[in-house]
Amino acid sequence: MVGIDQCGVGETMEYILQTYPKELQQRLADNVFVTGGNTQFPGFVERLEVDLRAVRPYQSTFSVTAAEERLLGGWQGAGTWASAEENSPHFVTRAKYSEQGADYFKEHTASNLRITPLSS
Repeated sequence: MVGIDQCGVGETMEYILQTYPKELQQRLADNVFVTGGNTQFPGFVERLEVDLRAVRPYQSTFSVTAAEERLLGGWQGAGTWASAEENSPHFVTRAKYSEQGADYFKEHTASNLRITPLSS
């Protein structure tokens, strides 16, 4: 937003990649997949590629692929994932939530708590 100091998608990706070991960073950069309504903005994928080129090591590779159905792709993918029995250990049941409360999510593996400001 105008007037608010926030990082963009490219800077966010750089931060996230830096939290992983170098060899894994490359695997992740080679498999960037975008979905969601905002990725439908004209030039989004091209802009993301420019941003990635700027933050990745010189002459490194990366690949950005857009979902065929960007608007609902995330929802559809989450539905497919949630319907797979082998993923049930990752679910939080109503009973678990009632027992642990909302603070449980601060420690849950699906939490966003990991995001912290970059140090200078």
